Amino acid sequence: MAAPTLYLYDRWDERLGTLPVIGSLVHAEELGGEDTLELDCLVAPQKGDRLVWRDPEDGSWREHEVVRTDEETAGLAHVYAESSLCELLRDFVEEEQLVAKTASQAMGAVLGHTRWSLGEVTCDDSTKRGALLYHSNALAALRRVEEVWCGELETSYEISDNRISKRTVSLLKARGGWHGARLAYGHNLVDCTRTVLEDEVLTALYGWGKGLPVEDDEGT
Repeated sequence: MAAPTLYLYDRWDERLGTLPVIGSLVHAEELGGEDTLELDCLVAPQKGDRLVWRDPEDGSWREHEVVRTDEETAGLAHVYAESSLCELLRDFVEEEQLVAKTASQAMGAVLGHTRWSLGEVTCDDSTKRGALLYHSNALAALRRVEEVWCGELETSYEISDNRISKRTVSLLKARGGWHGARLAYGHNLVDCTRTVLEDEVLTALYGWGKGLPVEDDEGT
């Protein structure tokens, strides 16, 4: 996509200026899942900095948090950023017993642990359901509400005085669905990239005791 203007803020929402993009900016978004930005620039922002930009497709404001940078000794810096919803990983929900709650009530209970506000709830808000949220981060709790109350999360932002003044999460009626589509290269798949991760693969787990000798009263 053509790179829109990226306004750079620190983690405390203080504006630092703009972040010039070298080349293209890649925005990947999936319903109920990935929402990321990847770009190259000359000077890497700090981890935790915010990238605020206006989506050229619908004119709405978006915010992403820098979660990783790859910096060469001499060359471009590659920036990987995720939707600012990822900040909810740092908000703790000790316990919420959602018993016979509507979707609005469930969303409100979770967002009460964060600085985010509740937006629209357009999924079925009359049926009461339940869930136990225990020792969870706020993002996982929101995803649980999304699952139980059969909706899809959507973020929106309000800008005033050159900064984000309000962050909102809505729970919308499900727009997507799984239909078991199969993609075949050369048929309905134009291109595909395979990425092999560097993580070690564990194929078996072995249970071990403490390995300490046990003696009875007679020392045997």
